[in-house]
Amino acid sequence: MPYWSTVNVGLSKRSVSLTLLMVMGITLSKSVFSDVGPTAGRGCQRIISLSPAITQVVLDLVGEEQFEKRVVGVSSYSRLPGKSRIPEVASLNSIQFEKIISLRPDCVFEAPGVLQSDRIRVLVSTLSRSSPNSRLLSVSMDRLNDIPLAYQKIGSQLEVPDVDRKWVVPFNERLKSLFGAL
Repeated sequence: MPYWSTVNVGLSKRSVSLTLLMVMGITLSKSVFSDVGPTAGRGCQRIISLSPAITQVVLDLVGEEQFEKRVVGVSSYSRLPGKSRIPEVASLNSIQFEKIISLRPDCVFEAPGVLQSDRIRVLVSTLSRSSPNSRLLSVSMDRLNDIPLAYQKIGSQLEVPDVDRKWVVPFNERLKSLFGAL
């Protein structure tokens, strides 16, 4: 059993009870682990990253200046540029639901398997009630082949042009050269 599946959420009994009441009666299918929420309209402007790897991809794609303007919350262990003071909203053993809601994100990126599925269900339910325009996007980076796909998926949500030319093609070429040297 993975470490994070046994960790306490860190919520009070009252918070857990209220959260369970919100979740009861809502049937969440496998779509919870893909993309949930509206997708039409503008790119993500108020971003929360629940994974250090995703935080790094967002930083790579938008650059330091836009990162400071668009990212409103990160997970612990995220490497931030310069003197960034972006609040931490999650770690392996907790999600600060109230803080996430107060930051009014329009996009929350998570990595499947990092947080327990019940926590993600609660987050989806809470976001859908408080911020109907928010969307939860799952981005897997478990394997090397997932990394270019993650750049493409996140880049499309952030409306970053030329992701393939700037990031995907060079990554794939570098990967081929590394494996070709073996």
